[in-house]
Amino acid sequence: MADETLNETQPVQTGPSNSPLGETIPMRGGDNTTSSPSATPPPTRKRRFAWIGIVLLAWILLFGVVAFTGKWGYDTAIAERIAEQGTQAVVDLDTQYELGIQNFAAGEYELARQRFEYILSKDPNYAKAIEMLARTLAVIQATATPTPITPTPTPTLTPTPDLRAVEEIFTSARTAMEAEDWDLAISTLLGLRQKDAAYRAVDVDSMLYVAFRYRGVNKILSTGEIEGGLLDLSQAELFGPLDAEAQSYANFARLFGIGVSFWEVDWSQAAYYFGQVAPYLPNMHNGDNWYASQRYTEALQNYIDQLVAAEQYCEAQAQMEALVAYNADPLFEPTQVWIDNKCEGRDDDDEDEDDDEGDSAETPQPSDGSAPTETPSP
Repeated sequence: MADETLNETQPVQTGPSNSPLGETIPMRGGDNTTSSPSATPPPTRKRRFAWIGIVLLAWILLFGVVAFTGKWGYDTAIAERIAEQGTQAVVDLDTQYELGIQNFAAGEYELARQRFEYILSKDPNYAKAIEMLARTLAVIQATATPTPITPTPTPTLTPTPDLRAVEEIFTSARTAMEAEDWDLAISTLLGLRQKDAAYRAVDVDSMLYVAFRYRGVNKILSTGEIEGGLLDLSQAELFGPLDAEAQSYANFARLFGIGVSFWEVDWSQAAYYFGQVAPYLPNMHNGDNWYASQRYTEALQNYIDQLVAAEQYCEAQAQMEALVAYNADPLFEPTQVWIDNKCEGRDDDDEDEDDDEGDSAETPQPSDGSAPTETPSP
């Protein structure tokens, strides 16, 4: 018993130690307990792993935000680009339509047809292009139906070489200009240019512009040479832009030519185009003394006849009003009254019956057929 008590109070050697004192832990209660400083890991390593995890998570979140922002920006840019392309496509179609209208007005029907067909290939629901394509095809068909008579080509006259001094030729051209002899002025100036193209080039250009301009207008307004007048005006444009008056005459001449192309083919279109010319240039004609005013009246009458035949009385009424407003001929009045009644649903027979009833009320007839007697005054 004494030995056991002694053993319990003695230190126990657990193994070799680098400490000079060794590692001796007093044992109590009969249990041998060993304590080592290296048995518990340092807490700093766990903190290090925690910070690494936080940093990695932050990078992942940052990458996700950047990726989402980039994808959203890309989608937005694509949508804006598509919208911009759609807007540009509409603008391009509108530009092609305006160019087609200009080609149509200039008589360039094939080019106008190609433009309108291109527009419809891109947008089949482009209503204005559908209408203009139909009108263009009608003009092309109308102008291609009759077999044109091939005109005898006018031989090109080679100017006789003039050996006079260029100054004398220039003086002759100026004299012709002052006399408004445009044919002589043009031929003299062209001869001068052929002899010496550099001689007073600016003055010659100016004189050619004036001569071609006035000769072209004179052909359109006086001699009925519509095509020749347009050709002269196009020659004048080689030397400078046309003034507003000359350009206006050129436009009226083109409208007149389009109206002729619809003559006896489409009376509604013929009436429309001659209606643009007749109020302003009623005496314009194309050499046959068939004036714009006469053509407009004739086209309207034929168009009204077509509408009446189709029982479109109210449309005929509108055209009749246009006809009477332009040409107040009393001969049109009975036709206008008849069309007005048809449009408003009144019957001529009913009006005649009303008139008969009114007459009978004013003058009653006796039943025995004898002549009425005057009622004596009291």
